[in-house]
Amino acid sequence: MLQLDATTSSLDHANQIDILETIKGLTVKGILAFMTIHDLNLSLRYCDRSVLLKEGGDRGRGEHRKHFQRGSG
Repeated sequence: MLQLDATTSSLDHANQIDILETIKGLTVKGILAFMTIHDLNLSLRYCDRSVLLKEGGDRGRGEHRKHFQRGSG
């Protein structure tokens, strides 16, 4: 299991993609990755499930794309 905290936060876009592609490759091999990520576009591209937090509270969890469908708010 990988536990990553804002791994891509201070990287340029090319390096963010490189890191996330590497992590995604590990998950395909069966390694669980748990990470915090603040870029919603990158999270939509690379994350399968999510927990959304706002003001310290859990505002939703589950399949990632369901949180961002029109009318889900």
